[in-house]
Amino acid sequence: MTFRSGEILEDRYKINDLLGQGGFGAVYKAIDLRLNILCAIKESFDVSETATRQFRREASMLAELRHPNLPRVTDYFDLRAKGLYLVMDFIEGEDLGTKLIKNGGGFTQEQVTPWLRQICDALDYLHSHNPPIIHRDIKLQNIIVTKDNIATLVDFGLAKFYDPSRPTTMGAQGGTPGFSPIEQYGQGKTDQRSDIYSLGATIYTLLTGQVPPESIQRVSNKIPIIPIHDFNPSVSSQLEKAVRKSLWINPAKRIQTVRELIEVLASDKVLEVINDNSSVKGIAASIQYDAFYRSSEKASLPSQASEWNLKGEHFFNQKRYKEALHCYDKALEIDPQNGKAWNRKGWTLRSLDRHEEALRCLDKALEIDPQNGKAWNNKGRSLGSLDRYEEALRCFDKALKLDPQDSWAWNNKGWSLGSLDRHEEAIRCLDKALEIDPQDRWAWGKKGWSLGQLGRHEEAIRCLDKALEIDPQRYKAWNNKGWILGQLGRHKEAILC
Repeated sequence: MTFRSGEILEDRYKINDLLGQGGFGAVYKAIDLRLNILCAIKESFDVSETATRQFRREASMLAELRHPNLPRVTDYFDLRAKGLYLVMDFIEGEDLGTKLIKNGGGFTQEQVTPWLRQICDALDYLHSHNPPIIHRDIKLQNIIVTKDNIATLVDFGLAKFYDPSRPTTMGAQGGTPGFSPIEQYGQGKTDQRSDIYSLGATIYTLLTGQVPPESIQRVSNKIPIIPIHDFNPSVSSQLEKAVRKSLWINPAKRIQTVRELIEVLASDKVLEVINDNSSVKGIAASIQYDAFYRSSEKASLPSQASEWNLKGEHFFNQKRYKEALHCYDKALEIDPQNGKAWNRKGWTLRSLDRHEEALRCLDKALEIDPQNGKAWNNKGRSLGSLDRYEEALRCFDKALKLDPQDSWAWNNKGWSLGSLDRHEEAIRCLDKALEIDPQDRWAWGKKGWSLGQLGRHEEAIRCLDKALEIDPQRYKAWNNKGWILGQLGRHKEAILC
């Protein structure tokens, strides 16, 4: 069902514009009336019982994703007999399809490399989940580049969690001609390699200005792919080979992981994939990135620092903190006034429980930019970890003064107040965090703990159950639930927790 401008969904989302529509769904630009921010709403027309059940399961998991090159899924709902809806961050920028048209033809390798490295990082993050998340519709129109040259992979309407026992039965619905692999037609199984094919087609189109032949036509009519060098001879042979390998019809012959593409983009001289379980990986990766940046003399210093920051975020998201620190140090060698690098370095040190060092980095970030709300939050967390809760509260108040809708700051403030046994105040802060982000498992868990400390045990259990519904692996919530059940004399249930 198509909505008109001005219509309001769920008493919260006011439709602004229809951004795009296809046979299976639509995307709208809307205003979140509660938070007064722009958002994107992805509509799926399939409201069958099977589709609705699968949508709810997958939407709740997508809501947990956090990556700098992916939009956040902030809400989801279904309107009976109308559609299923995902609410996401609205990314202001220009998609690569529009950029390609404005460019009048293919880009140079130097132009596309920063975008591709960011998208590869995002895709590697998705594929690293258990089970892996398969995007299934990577193409130019689903990559948006902001004015700061940040590339974001959007449109999760077709995303699926990989189930090796489940075939693809929706034909070409899960993709776009020219960008969809053969297994997305008919009964083939899609997996991570399906995204690699689509990514290869995207890179091919960016470098040549031409969309590759549709995969099913390549098979039925034996249509070959014209080599990239016929259109763009300046592309390195290593990248050309990697794209060609990504576009094999047989998934077994394709590049098998996104990391292989990341290594090619990092350094044309390094083609071998580094063994995941080797301790040499971080050192070897660092050598590759050093070689890459020494060869990138055309790039400006801030751009290089930005690249190191992005790579640091990639390692941080994988909890590879020492490698992340190396990247932030490289960014700061290039640009000592890079506030983002100081903040991220402080955050990483905090994750390693090196709080005194973290505070020095965060003070530097705030000296450069006193309006950096993330740095105020990180400083508050480190102060709290050192039991300096009153100082921590002042930091969180600074963050909230900058952005009253900062759910992380409300969450952190609630944590500090709870640690000071000011539980009624803590609960008010955590309620504010949950009003902004109802899927915040940390806020549900902390609220449950504060309610338990106040003797409001049944309410506490409901909050902890909500935290565990969102994240069944949250051990602190299990621990607190067990303690509360013990207080209620329900010892058998407590033991199970």
